[in-house]
Order: sequence, then C-alpha cells, then structure tokens
Amino acid sequence: MNYFYDLLPLEIQEIIIREASASLIQTSWYKFINNKMIICKNFIKGRKYSMYYIPTPPINIFDINNVLNIEQASRIITGKTDDHNFWLTLLFDIYDSLEYYSIQYRNATNTYTNSFINNEILFNKQRYNLYKRVDDSYTKLCETFSIFP
Repeated sequence: MNYFYDLLPLEIQEIIIREASASLIQTSWYKFINNKMIICKNFIKGRKYSMYYIPTPPINIFDINNVLNIEQASRIITGKTDDHNFWLTLLFDIYDSLEYYSIQYRNATNTYTNSFINNEILFNKQRYNLYKRVDDSYTKLCETFSIFP
C-alpha cells in the first residue's frame, strides 16, 4: 500500500497510470526495434562478399552466431513493418547455404564408409543439429513472408 498514491485524487491517479503505461509501451517498442537492428547488423557483418564467383555459401550455417541470429530473426521478424527486400535476399542466401551444405553432406556420407571414429560421428551429429535448427528457422521466416520453401 502506497500512502502517498492512495491519498491522491482519482483523476491524478489515472493520469499517473496512463503516463506510466505509455512510457512502458514506448520502452518495449524501442527495445523490439533495437533487437531487429542488432539482427540486421549481425547478418551484414557475417556475410561473405566476393567480386568473383566462389562456390562457397554466403552464410556459414555451422557458425553458432549465425544460427542464433537466424533463430532470433525467426522469432522477432513479423513481416509487416520490415524491409522485404533485405529479408528476402537474406532468405535466398540462407536457402543457398542450406542447399550447399546438404549437397556437401550427401557427398560426404557417400564417400565415407562405416568406419567412422566416434568423434567424427559426434561432430556430424552436432553439424546436423545446427543444420536442422537453421532449416526450421528458415521455414518459419518463409511463412512470415508468405514464401513457401
């Protein structure tokens, strides 16, 4: 019980509640926009650019920072007030990376025999788990922008 607040007239209490609510909503919105900006900056910093065609994926999906960025983007991006060109380009880059690594993984499993060392099996499982996380987040982002993978 707040004795000072309870002694105030009801009109002033309502004004205080309205101002505090508006301030809280404004702060939450700015944090939301800030998270979007951080995700965009991280993607821009993490991209690989080249003047020449080099058959490497634009995004390393086995880098944990990229995986976390993609997962966070799939949770935060709404598709309503976002830059569609930026996110569509990013989705195509993620798709290219997923395709590149899935082809690479298929080739690796075809060339290896069943004589894997336990560490290699564990390493491949970790890579597959990261791949699966990125693939799930990619699917969620495609649904956000009404693109079907």
